[in-house]
Amino acid sequence: KKKKLKEGEVEEPEPTEFLAVDVYAPSAIDVYDYLTLSFTEPVASIDTTAFHLKLKVDSLWQDIPFDFMRDSLDLKRYNLFAEWAPGESYTFEVDSAAIRGLYGLFSDKIKKDFKAKKLEEYGQIFFNVHGADSLAFVELLDGQDKVLRTVPVVDGKADFYFLNPGKYGARLINDTNGNGVWDTGNYAEKRQPEMVYYYPMVLELKANFDLTQEWDIKAKSLDRQKPDELKKQKPDEDKKKQNRNKNNRSGNSSRNSGRGHSY
Repeated sequence: KKKKLKEGEVEEPEPTEFLAVDVYAPSAIDVYDYLTLSFTEPVASIDTTAFHLKLKVDSLWQDIPFDFMRDSLDLKRYNLFAEWAPGESYTFEVDSAAIRGLYGLFSDKIKKDFKAKKLEEYGQIFFNVHGADSLAFVELLDGQDKVLRTVPVVDGKADFYFLNPGKYGARLINDTNGNGVWDTGNYAEKRQPEMVYYYPMVLELKANFDLTQEWDIKAKSLDRQKPDELKKQKPDEDKKKQNRNKNNRSGNSSRNSGRGHSY
């Protein structure tokens, strides 16, 4: 029910409902990163001529090329790729009504300002690999054993550029069939799982610093390669668990010894 207007009052228009858009454009973007537009409903149409990505040159803004495409895994997400120059400033603008949702709503105007990180904010890790098969790749890991990046071993080298400061692990997979992923074995085909080797240390990388590591994948036995920091069950926790199990067994034995007896 509408509010009754007093004399001299003007009826305010209903607020416009726009298509909800979540824009990922961090104020300090990594040079290898990309922008993302996420929607809560399917998109019916997008006019990319209403998209403007600009680089600040001196005091002027210059349009730069970009690629815009739907995400391969999430159909309500779209990604914008461009070559970010380290340390430079950018602006991304989208004119109003450039995007129409499946249920008829249009997008509002979008404007995001951001800056690419400087080269000195990053570090690099270079592995000189020894003992790997001709087809192999290295996965860079975070402190939780999660894969961050993957690169092929080329001429005995696996190089990782533009890394943020932090702790990193690595593992190498001998890619027997050359498909770029680790494959389990197949009993029927008498095929063994592809071999996995861990770099035996967790590396701490600082900003504006390069680490070059020699890596003989067979210098240590497989059971001694994975660093303790990457193990879900740490050695101290493993000992505590063993002690608990031992105490439980001892307690159960004492209780069991009293069964069947009356006092």
